[in-house]
Amino acid sequence: FMAPTPEHFPPGPMSVDGHHGRITGVHGDPHVHAVPHPVHHRQLSPEQEKKASQVFTILFSCMVLAQLALVYWKKKHRKSYQQVTCFGLWIIPFFFSAELHFYKLLTCWVLWTCGSAHTMYLATRRPLPDKTPRRVYAFFYYMHKACYGLGSAGYCMIMADFFSIPNIFGLEVLFAYVGGILLFFSLYFGILSRDCAEMCTDRMASSMGYGKKHKMPARGYDPTVCLLCGDALSNNWALMNSSIQSQHVDHAQTTERTIELSCGHSFHDFCIRGWTIVGKKDTCPYCSEKVVLRSMFANPWDTQSLLWANLMDAVRYLVVWNPIIVGMTQLTLWEFGLDKI
Repeated sequence: FMAPTPEHFPPGPMSVDGHHGRITGVHGDPHVHAVPHPVHHRQLSPEQEKKASQVFTILFSCMVLAQLALVYWKKKHRKSYQQVTCFGLWIIPFFFSAELHFYKLLTCWVLWTCGSAHTMYLATRRPLPDKTPRRVYAFFYYMHKACYGLGSAGYCMIMADFFSIPNIFGLEVLFAYVGGILLFFSLYFGILSRDCAEMCTDRMASSMGYGKKHKMPARGYDPTVCLLCGDALSNNWALMNSSIQSQHVDHAQTTERTIELSCGHSFHDFCIRGWTIVGKKDTCPYCSEKVVLRSMFANPWDTQSLLWANLMDAVRYLVVWNPIIVGMTQLTLWEFGLDKI
């Protein structure tokens, strides 16, 4: 590579010093340097500054008032809040995906809707068959596990791409893209599954005759059966429990692990996990007494499932209420003529 010489440039007020490669001023004087033009920033007029302050005030007010309204609604009318949130969570991403032609989400959305609709149909039948509660809990429990596993895999793929691990092995897969899709899909369908599971548990508890808080249950208490699915409890548990009479021991024939809550009522391990983790219930299904979830699950993986459930609750606001709040804010700005500054 050769340094440019004065012959390469046409004569003019600016030239290049061939020995030092410097841009010189008029007549080749190296002490005279070109002065850059000053950058002129756009200045807002007093009217525009006034509009900007009004826009900020409206944005801040809408955000604060919307959050306060949501908290009040959730506190006073929790059931209607959950139903509206679940419907918005179900329908809003569908319209966005259809508009953007995001067929991956549309396909998964249709499959999930068909499976959940059939499960919710079973949960609303009256009289409720004995095996239905267990089938409903099983569907949503395995959905929860699948979403948890896919979400963890997606997070690991994102972190692997962040640390350039695929480049070490010569892989050209878009780890961050695939991991992001897995993480979003798992969070989205995990939240939907939990909301639907909670509605199903409320409906089935009413169908099975269980009472609410401060009310007597309409269904009698049988210590040898699970109060959720109605199947027999473990025979070993019945033999060790002195409160169960001998004539009831023969009815306890299953070998599935039995969990006894602090209130004294017992359930199958699988059923009570579906009630607490999947259905977001922290009360006894029979007497509505508060239950400490962390004392029930000694396995650290189950504790991580609870943390995963809390993370899904935070995503609910991002998917459902943020688009609504932003849309209402833009509508307010348009009404006041502040949509353009």
